[in-house]
Amino acid sequence: MTGPYDDCNLYTTTNEVFQNESIKLATKKYSNESDPTRLKQLAEKDYNEAARDFFIKTIKKARDLRPHAKWGFYGFPYCNYDAGSKGEYRCKDNYQEWNDRCPGEYDVVPDKYDCECDIGYSGNNCSSTSSSSST
Repeated sequence: MTGPYDDCNLYTTTNEVFQNESIKLATKKYSNESDPTRLKQLAEKDYNEAARDFFIKTIKKARDLRPHAKWGFYGFPYCNYDAGSKGEYRCKDNYQEWNDRCPGEYDVVPDKYDCECDIGYSGNNCSSTSSSSST
């Protein structure tokens, strides 16, 4: 759980510490709950809400400080690392599905990134205002 949305993060050994700490917090917060599965669900829910809140507050503060800059988060939306190579100019379906399962910050970040445009493809969906850099 290194970013928002526990469901959308890869469960690796390095992320276990965040998962475990979230469960510890949920165990304290929901002291009447004894079902481990339910505690994990509550921990995930609390984590997701806190992460989304952090994302939103960060974007709002950044916009206040630099209103004419384009803002977003590295790695969101997620696209396959090889987009743009071998004639592949769009995010693969499984990455698009992953992004669809993990909505939230995109609705508060109007400076959305178009994966196809960001990798240099100048197809029909890319406007002259598309930028390949994020601030």
